[in-house]
Amino acid sequence: MNVNKFKDHLIIIPEDDANRQIAIGFQNAPALGEAQARQIQISPVAGGYSSVRDVFLNDFPRNMR
Repeated sequence: MNVNKFKDHLIIIPEDDANRQIAIGFQNAPALGEAQARQIQISPVAGGYSSVRDVFLNDFPRNMR
């Protein structure tokens, strides 16, 4: 699922599968609502803290400018 880049949104880069599962549970929480759940994008598992840092530094700064 892709988020609308023109609206406020949250991108989660999970370090491992456990973090990904927590993020999916949060995204599927009934209190969040369907419209707000679509504002969350969960990226594939990065595979460790240093990999999360590398993914963030390589992929996101140009989109955040």
